[in-house]
Amino acid sequence: MKYSNRTKYLIYMFIFMVVFLMSGIDVKASQTQTIVISKDRQVADEFCNVKAYYVLQSSNTGPYCCAGYVKRFYAALYNVCVSQINTYAGPPAVAAVGANVSLRQVAVPQPGDIMQNTARTHVGIVKEVEGSQVTLIEQNWKWTLNGTVYAKINRKIGTGYAYFYRLVINGKDAAPATAAVEPKDRQVWQVSSGGGVNLRQSPSASSASLLTIPYNTILNVTEEQNVNGSVWGKTDYNGKNGWILLSNAMYVWGQYPASDITPPVISDVSISHITRNSYTVTCRVNDDRGISRVQFPTWTEASGQDDLANDWWTNPAYSGTINGGTVTYAVKRSAHNSEFGIYNTHIYAMDTSGNWSAVVTDGVDLGTKKLKSGINVYIQNIRSGKYVTSTGNYPTMKNFRNNASQLYKINKRSDGYYTITSVSENKRLSIVKNKTGNEIALKLVKATGKQEEYWKIYENSGKYVFRNKTGYEVVMIQGDSLKSNSKLRMNMQKDCKTNMFRLIY
Repeated sequence: MKYSNRTKYLIYMFIFMVVFLMSGIDVKASQTQTIVISKDRQVADEFCNVKAYYVLQSSNTGPYCCAGYVKRFYAALYNVCVSQINTYAGPPAVAAVGANVSLRQVAVPQPGDIMQNTARTHVGIVKEVEGSQVTLIEQNWKWTLNGTVYAKINRKIGTGYAYFYRLVINGKDAAPATAAVEPKDRQVWQVSSGGGVNLRQSPSASSASLLTIPYNTILNVTEEQNVNGSVWGKTDYNGKNGWILLSNAMYVWGQYPASDITPPVISDVSISHITRNSYTVTCRVNDDRGISRVQFPTWTEASGQDDLANDWWTNPAYSGTINGGTVTYAVKRSAHNSEFGIYNTHIYAMDTSGNWSAVVTDGVDLGTKKLKSGINVYIQNIRSGKYVTSTGNYPTMKNFRNNASQLYKINKRSDGYYTITSVSENKRLSIVKNKTGNEIALKLVKATGKQEEYWKIYENSGKYVFRNKTGYEVVMIQGDSLKSNSKLRMNMQKDCKTNMFRLIY
């Protein structure tokens, strides 16, 4: 039987579609999605069996930042260390034991290549390439909206909007990345201590050091021992076998964490020794394999997290002192811009397998004066010796008069803020901006319930600071502060002589 060309074409297309559908091939590329991050260490994406983890808090550094995934991916698939990411105008640095490796910039990327944005502030791994469009896997591509953390997975960009780097091993380009098999006979670790880690004869800090293994080196750990709460790993480097302290290294992957998925337990949290300048946080931390470190990120509510370092996850300044199962950490006002007010401390405990847990402590109020509600006070400036005086709408500084124009009634609200009312004028102290918005002054107003009428009063060694709910503090005019009748202004200054007052009652 003879068929026309059109009939033959239709038959061939029918056969092709049957075979194609039976094969189960998904013709759709990975779809870009926006997902909700609802818990810490949430697996948001995966490529070549290397998972991308997201956490709720800031993660611009450490294992959950964008660079953390790139390091883990290259260590797992290629046994290559990646460092110096986003630190200068060029590709990251790479190194490997027993191989000559480098990165070269490419115009046409392939799966497994490193993507670096043109601002050199973010990195990821190429997951798919379709024409000039690249699909990425990345960590820390997230944002917060109305208290909910969102992340974007399978994000797509054009090849002209980023730099792409390909791994070169012994002079040859690495093949496109394919799924790697997680080792079941060892753990893979990467040295995270900047000064390297000592390889010792036995699992003890007093044992002889054979050599120092450099920072970022990838190691195979075949055995672990917990010695008095410190976890040691057996490994080899440069032909020598010995033990390293695993708290000086970062877990990449391997069999041991597969059997250790239990995070540390934080309990018996207490806050003690509260003074105007410091307090101490104490807790118990228990883990079946050993504690790596316990971090106490702390910041004040006065100006947001401006006093919290970006690298708090590993910064020793935020590390607690571990004594057996008890961990203590001292919070000092001097380390937080000497700010008064509410201090927030969180506790993060990490074990040697990479598991972690967190606890939020109660806020601590440093320096707030416990004034009785309803008392009348005179407010005297420390530097000038003059008193806040109600004269018209704008209070000024005058010598002591011993009359109602210098008396103010302090009333405490249920939220901890105070109202300060002039006895002579029966108006509240508030703040107001001038028409151009470049000057903020203290003003007497009728009670309206606006936040500008509410104050925190902080005390330190008999000296008081008045901070408005908007964040501004009462301060005398610079260069004019000793003159009588000088007006009071508002500023963001802290711990300067012109914003210190005495309360006399």
